[in-house]
This record gives sequence, structure tokens and C-alpha cells, in this order.
Amino acid sequence: MSPSKYKDYQILEEEGKEDTIRRTISPRSRHAFLLAFAFSVLLNVICLSYIALHWHGETTNSLSRFAQLPKQDGIHLTKTPFSSANDTVADAEWEALDTTPGTITLPDEFAQNHGIRTGMRFPWDESQGLYVIKGFHNLHCLKAIRRSFREYQQDIPQSQNAGHILHCLDNLRQSTMCTASDDLIPVVSNEVEAGLKMQCRSWEKLTTWALDPERHACYDYIDEYRHAKHEIERFGFCPESSRYYPNMKEYFDREGHQDPWT
Repeated sequence: MSPSKYKDYQILEEEGKEDTIRRTISPRSRHAFLLAFAFSVLLNVICLSYIALHWHGETTNSLSRFAQLPKQDGIHLTKTPFSSANDTVADAEWEALDTTPGTITLPDEFAQNHGIRTGMRFPWDESQGLYVIKGFHNLHCLKAIRRSFREYQQDIPQSQNAGHILHCLDNLRQSTMCTASDDLIPVVSNEVEAGLKMQCRSWEKLTTWALDPERHACYDYIDEYRHAKHEIERFGFCPESSRYYPNMKEYFDREGHQDPWT
């Protein structure tokens, strides 16, 4: 800012000018000015209150980025059959968790419009990429870690590659630290998990979104705990109603099926 350009600009009024101005304002005008000033302050308070409430609402109830799922008052964090001391019960609960819907296909245009790196090619439509929904990937990792732990408990040879388990542990660490949840868990009767009411999104609705025919990648792990030598076999589950079914059928009619593991 050039000093010469603004040499006539003064913050302070000239001495005596304020008294002159005050004397020229009539009581009626002064009353109108005060009313206008008060009304202006009131409008600002209303606007700021609206912004604060609106911002708070977006923070606590914001929609998820892609499936547009809202947060809702959910469950109290507590013990569930997944942590049952009865291994048979707990094993059944964990194995019933289906993570296969988490592999989806999206057009490259969608990825570009949302600033996502394009995924590897979807075998039944080369114009589309493959993506894994993070929530499902986290669940897959938890299942892999638990399987490894159960095999250790039962003195069974490990079916999980150590590198995979380390990847999963680091993935869950990054997800936890990225979320940086500041929810407070009351300590009740030495059980820190009791009493927290979490805001949750619907897992069922996320699954429905993933299984939409336009996104469903015809994918099934077949066996979630084994590495597939022929990965293409895992994409062989298009329902007949899928628009990808003809391309899948043509491929397997021509090439035949192989054992996924050998």
C-alpha cells in the first residue's frame, strides 16, 4: 500500500467535529438510528445462529460421500455375540458377515468427477474400474485377523499370510487415526465399552447401494481366507439380470472355468 495514495485517509475524526455532528442530529433521527442499529444487530444474531445450527447439523448428520447415507442415533456400545466366550457362537457370527458386496465397479467418468484414481479394469466392461468399499475392506481385515488368532488358539497351521495380517493391522490403524473419534466412553463397572451411544450409518443400506446392478461387480471371494491363483473366477457370479452377464457368460463359455486355487 502506497503511503502517498492514502495520505488523506484518517481513522480519527478531526478535533471538535464529533460534537458538531452530534448537535446537528435531531432526537427523532437519533431514535430512528438506534432502532435501525438494534434491528441490524438482531438480524446478525439470527443469521449467525442459523449458520451455527446449519454447520452443526452438517457435522453431526452429514451424508456419506458416495452412498449418501445419513448418520442416525444408533446402538449403545456393548458386548455382543461376536465376543461370546462360546467359540462356536462367536465363530458363527463372524463367519456370517458377508464382505463380498464390497467389491464394486464404477465408470471412469464417475471416478474422474469425484477425484478418485481410476481402478484396474473390470473384466466384463473395460470402460469401468474396480473399487473396494472401505467399510467392507475393514471388515474383511478384522475377519482375517480373527481367523489368524483362532488358528493360533487351536494350534492350527496359519492359513493367513503374515504380510496380509500386517497390512490389515496397519489399514485399521490408519482408519482409526484418520477418523480421530472423540466420542467419550463412560467407564462403568470396569467395562469401558458400556454406555456409549453411537451415531451410526445403516450397514444394510450400504450393502444395498453396493449391490445395485450398475455397481455390482459379480464378485464372490468363494473362500475369503485363501489367495486365488485365478482371480477371474471370483468375478463369475453375475446374476442373469445383470447387464454384465452376457460378457461373463461369453468368456467362460469360451475359456471354461478353472480351480481358483491351483
